[in-house]
Amino acid sequence: MIQLREHQTSTVNQAINAHMNGLKNVCVVLPTGAGKTFVIAELTRIARQNFGVSIVFAHRDVLLGQISDALCVMQLHHSIYAAKKTVSDITTENQQNHGDSYFSETANIIVASVDTFIARMKKGQTEHLAKSVTNWFMDETHHVLAENKWGRCVSQFINAKGVGVTATPIRSDGKGLGRDFDGVFDELIVGSNMGELIQRGYLSTYKIYVPPTRLDVSNVKVTSSGDYNQKQLAKESDNSDITGDAVEHYLRICPGQQAITFCVNIEHSQHVADEFNRHGVNSVALSSKTPAAERARCIKDFKAGRITNLVNCDLFGEGFDVPAVVACIMLRKTKSYSLFKQQFGRALRVIDGKPHGILIDHVNNVPDMMAEYKLGHPHEDPVWTLERKSRRASSDDGSRPEGVVCVECSAYFIPTNKSTVVCPECQHVETNEERLNREKDFQAKAGTLIELDTGFIDQVLAERAKVDTPMHVFAQRMQNAPSIVRHSSINNHAKRQHAQAQLRREIQEWCVTTANKKQWDVTLTQSEFKRVFGVNIFTAQTLSERESIQLTERIKNHAEM
Repeated sequence: MIQLREHQTSTVNQAINAHMNGLKNVCVVLPTGAGKTFVIAELTRIARQNFGVSIVFAHRDVLLGQISDALCVMQLHHSIYAAKKTVSDITTENQQNHGDSYFSETANIIVASVDTFIARMKKGQTEHLAKSVTNWFMDETHHVLAENKWGRCVSQFINAKGVGVTATPIRSDGKGLGRDFDGVFDELIVGSNMGELIQRGYLSTYKIYVPPTRLDVSNVKVTSSGDYNQKQLAKESDNSDITGDAVEHYLRICPGQQAITFCVNIEHSQHVADEFNRHGVNSVALSSKTPAAERARCIKDFKAGRITNLVNCDLFGEGFDVPAVVACIMLRKTKSYSLFKQQFGRALRVIDGKPHGILIDHVNNVPDMMAEYKLGHPHEDPVWTLERKSRRASSDDGSRPEGVVCVECSAYFIPTNKSTVVCPECQHVETNEERLNREKDFQAKAGTLIELDTGFIDQVLAERAKVDTPMHVFAQRMQNAPSIVRHSSINNHAKRQHAQAQLRREIQEWCVTTANKKQWDVTLTQSEFKRVFGVNIFTAQTLSERESIQLTERIKNHAEM
């Protein structure tokens, strides 16, 4: 048996209480490295005491094996619904590791492959379970939508309560996991987070390096799933310069340390492994296509230190547990927060003699994810919800720190002193020119760096000239208009001029204060105004009376923050 940690026990109790309070399906959030599999195993053990039938789903062989292994640790007999070879591999390994496979065709606990279960459903071979299953559990539950194969697996259990477990209850396609949206869940339980587990010593601290990227994804399409087209991404990523950079920075930052490298596809993985081997770093390329026996042998050699670098594509993201990892190398660009966080978490497992985990991000995933989800630090998460992405609350209160990449050593860090930025790794002090370039790069990525063509400027100047037309000139132009129209137009023009005069004073004061405080030039200050208020300074000088008053109030309120 195993003694659960406090966050695991608390999570189990919260899930049970949610069911006792009448909630049918519960989504549990635990970060990578928190021991999600043992939470599922403990919930299964408790459910078994009530003499019902429990079924645990996973969609990959490696996950099925880990769930089965956890059940063996708890000495729980179970059957396995999977391909015959998968069942044979899992039971053989269990026998070797535990002295008993704990496999039983008649057990009231079932470990099921999602695809195998769907195939049996189509053949009518699962109908006997529809009423008898009392509890279902799902690993990597961010996949579950009511209408997809994961959702169809659990929908037939009319008498069952469910628990799904994931590190990231978010999907790249923006769909929500809640029953009222696209999923099946009624409640969200956050059992812990990376920050808490780092503080308790269950995850390691970390250092991040973001070397200048050579990857260009401007011509890579984003699919309906919300992530990059894999074929197009592989074409841009499988580049000798990028691969050479990966080897060079590994040898500079953490030579000889065990690493996992994440690539785009099988061919890319092999090319990267070949390059590392060519430079004396013992590496192997693995994927879901690698025979199970070979994969198991390589992982065993890796754990024993005979292999230094496991290069993979889509294999060691979800559910893979290799404690002896110091470094993770990202060579796969992604828009998937789940994929990013799973890969990042691989470097945070605690082992003896490991001072910290190392993440070398060659594709700018860390800065992009922090900007997209408005995070203060890489280990933080957005505000979790079961709603769709477009409805999610922003966690940005305007006070989050901005990450910096050192121009000398590529270390990524959060400055402790904004006025003097010093790299904690190499002690390089950021120059004023470097700071201005960093701010310009940030605003360019945010789409607010002002670069106006002459046509736009001419239009703005013409409109501003109308606003600034002197009252006597405007009145003269209106002299032939009907009396009511003339008086109304003159009055409105006067109000607009007055509102604009107040607005322009506020804009000038805001810009002067911001430029002095941050030591910015005119371009950066104007760009920041556009980023904060959503309108550039030139267009602001052509707004109507009502719009001018509204913007004036927003500027005043922002200045008081």
